[in-house]
Amino acid sequence: MHLFKRISCLLSSSLTVMNDCARKPLYAMLIEIIKLWFRDGARPAHYFSYPLYRRDSPANIYAYVGGKNIGQVYDRINDPLWTSVLNNKISFDLFFRQMDIRLARQVGFNIRNQFFIGDDVIRVSDRQQLLTVLKLLVSNSSVASIFGKPTGGMQGRGCFKFDLPNISELLAKRGSELPKGDYVYQEVIDQHPKMAELHSSSVNTLRIDTYRTDEGEVGVMSAFARMGAGKSCIDNASAGGCFVGVNLEQGTLMRRGYTMPKYGFSNLERHPDTGVVFDGFVIPFFQEAIMVAKRAAKMIPVSAVGWDIAISRDGPILIEGNAPYHAGLSEMVYGGYWRNPVFRRLIADHAPEMISIGRHFDETDLGVFGKLKM
Repeated sequence: MHLFKRISCLLSSSLTVMNDCARKPLYAMLIEIIKLWFRDGARPAHYFSYPLYRRDSPANIYAYVGGKNIGQVYDRINDPLWTSVLNNKISFDLFFRQMDIRLARQVGFNIRNQFFIGDDVIRVSDRQQLLTVLKLLVSNSSVASIFGKPTGGMQGRGCFKFDLPNISELLAKRGSELPKGDYVYQEVIDQHPKMAELHSSSVNTLRIDTYRTDEGEVGVMSAFARMGAGKSCIDNASAGGCFVGVNLEQGTLMRRGYTMPKYGFSNLERHPDTGVVFDGFVIPFFQEAIMVAKRAAKMIPVSAVGWDIAISRDGPILIEGNAPYHAGLSEMVYGGYWRNPVFRRLIADHAPEMISIGRHFDETDLGVFGKLKM
C-alpha cells in the first residue's frame, strides 16, 4: 500500500510538471536535474517542490540546499529531549509562560476523556458531559471563542475553532474523537487589523527561523507570513493557505507569494481572495516579533527552530516553536539558503562536510556575503 501511494504521488507530480505551461524545456530540466544530482549525490526532490523547473524561478539553482537536506542536518543537531518540550503544546505553554514571554492564553486541555480547565479535572463519559465541558471552555474565554488543536499536532492538522453558536456542529463532527485524543484549547487571538486585511477568517502568523549556536548566540535565518485562503480558519500552507517572504530589514512582504504544490502551485503577487498586494505590505510590530523569536530561542537549547508568532493589536504573541519543521518553505521564500549567512554559519559549525556543496553556489554567483549578524 505504501509503495502504491508513493507511485501514485510520483505520477501525479509528474503530470503536474508536464502540464505546467510555465515549465522549462525538457532538455533544460534534465540538464539541471543531473547537475544537482551530481552536486548532492542524491535525487534533488526540491527541484520540483520549490519549484525550480519553472521559467519564472530564480536563475541560480545552486542557491538552494533542498528541504530534505536541511531537515537531515536539523534532525542531527537538535536535542530530542528539548524538541519534545517544543512539540508538546502543554509542556511548551508551561515552559515559556514561566519565562515571561507573551503566549496565546490556554483555557484548558484534555488527555483522552479527562479535561483540565483551571483547577478542575472533569471526566467525560458521554455527549452531554462533553457539551457541558465545551460550553465551560467558551465561558472561560474573554473573547467567547476557542481554537483547539492536537497537543502533538503539526502543520495545522486537526485544528478547529468554535464558539457557543457552533458547538452543536463541533459535536457532530468531532464528538467521538475529542475524548479519545489529546487537545489544547486556546483563546482565539484578536489579531491586528492590518494582519486581518490579508485574510480575515484566519489568524495570519509569522514563521521566523532561528539558529542558536552552542554558545547561546541567536541569529534569524528567515521569516515569512502565512495566511489562510477561502473560508479556512487555519493559516498553515500545509492546509491550503499561502505564504510570502518578509524582508528582515524593512519588515515588509516581498513581491512573490506561493501555495504548496499539492494544492496546485501558484506564483502570487496578491492574495487570491482579498486581492491585497504583497509587495511592500507592512507587517506591524515586525521587529518586536523578531525579538520575541530570538528571546525564545535563547531560552531553550535547540539549534534550529521555526517559531510561529501572531500579531495582536498591541504586539506579538508566541504561538509555538517547531523542531522539526518544513524548512523547505523558509528556503523557498528566502531564495536559497546557500545565500544565507546565518545558515552558512550553522553548516560551518555542525555540518562542515557540506561546505563543498555550498561552494558550487559561490562559484556561480557574483554576490558577496555580508557579515554574519547574530
